[in-house]
Amino acid sequence: MKLSVIIPSYNSDRLLLMGLELLVKQQMNERDSYEIIVVDDGSDDNTRAYVEQLQGQFAQLHYVFRPRDSASCRSRARNLGIQTSTGDVLCFFDSGILVPLDGLARIAAFYRNRSMGRQVLMHYTYGLKVDPAETDISIVDGLSYEAADSYVPVLTGEEWQDFRHDLFCRDVSVVASPWYYGFTCAMTVPAMLVEEVGGFDEAYLGWGVEDIDFSYRLYRHGASFHHPKGLVVFHYPHPIHHSEEKRHNEIRNKAYMHAKFDELESELYLFYEGPYYTFVMEKLRALQMTDVLPAPYSERSLAELARTHLPGAKRSLLIGPDCLRTAELLGTTHLFAHSRPLVEMYQQQLPDCHVAYLLGCRTSYENQYFDVVIVTDLFRLFSVELQEHWLKELSRIAKQVVLLVSERFNDHLNVVLNSGTGEEYAVVPNPFQRKLFMERVYQTTETELRQRIAAWPRVSVWVMPNSHFMEKEGVAHYE
Repeated sequence: MKLSVIIPSYNSDRLLLMGLELLVKQQMNERDSYEIIVVDDGSDDNTRAYVEQLQGQFAQLHYVFRPRDSASCRSRARNLGIQTSTGDVLCFFDSGILVPLDGLARIAAFYRNRSMGRQVLMHYTYGLKVDPAETDISIVDGLSYEAADSYVPVLTGEEWQDFRHDLFCRDVSVVASPWYYGFTCAMTVPAMLVEEVGGFDEAYLGWGVEDIDFSYRLYRHGASFHHPKGLVVFHYPHPIHHSEEKRHNEIRNKAYMHAKFDELESELYLFYEGPYYTFVMEKLRALQMTDVLPAPYSERSLAELARTHLPGAKRSLLIGPDCLRTAELLGTTHLFAHSRPLVEMYQQQLPDCHVAYLLGCRTSYENQYFDVVIVTDLFRLFSVELQEHWLKELSRIAKQVVLLVSERFNDHLNVVLNSGTGEEYAVVPNPFQRKLFMERVYQTTETELRQRIAAWPRVSVWVMPNSHFMEKEGVAHYE
């Protein structure tokens, strides 16, 4: 098996040299081989000289130079490395990533012991978020990085651990959105899978998101994400630059990613950061509104709602139902569902309805595209901040917005969540990792909701009275 190590670099000569000095001495099994490809994205420091200095020690160290211009970006640099590579597996590392001498051998062993398939490796990265301006890094002076055992026992402080530490304590392959943590500063992917997804998107200019986009496309193409025990690297600390331009680039790139995919994952990526994103996605993947509503929506009330708000509506939208009968009775032209199984179910059962995997917090629709939008009690389970974004967007794309409000919703939810504390939120165990994580489920009261929508003249509330009448077969149950 042959590995191709791809390192994009721009004016990072000293960090690059530290990483290369370990990479050229990798201890490989005789059945395996590797090459190193440094893609210089227009540096004007000693990058070329340092690479040439080490080429005498390792003949398979290749140097690719691309002059700096307005299109320079990490995606283009990595794509040049991909085009140059000849390996079966591509290892993406940043400058300053220090790989233990047995690191590449561990990667080769992982793939050799399994079918090459669609497995992506995420490397535990010590020091990933350490900024020398904020953290004393003298502890790393004199450490050897040839073996992970030399520094792992020393770097026990939380600031040195990979901020994905809790994720890596779990089975990464079953996490709702593993791609969210797929950082190509240290990630390994089979070459055929990289080719299948088309490499990196070079439209991402400036800092951020290009690796998340890449990981998301891997995920959509059926890749599974893994973190084998012992697969660690060290990110040598260097100054982290913060600026308005950097933040602006990230916001712009996130917006581009959502415009590109237009799905719930990319939509919520605009609003949630860190572990909160994964918690929300796991909640939505498991959530069934029939579990949190005090009673199913009554058919009589739904029929009255349809007679009041839907006559003459050429384009109408229903958001957040997980009951087929509700969708059938309202008969909207469009529907947004909050899980992929629901989307598939509605697409099969409602072939004339435009079904999308979205919430509606950020959409591509024109102003006042819909005559009316109807939103279920799902709206009440999100934070105030997200609700504000949601109301703003719905008021933009719709002439009229109707929020369904079930009576006794909060009292019932407190019973369901076994919490009667009266706090702003109830606490419910994460269904997949009850001992590791707790996630907060918001429960906006009707009074709070009415106060909130006062600023949005197109939004109204429709109270759904309690009813226990609903055909059981109309309720969607899914794994």
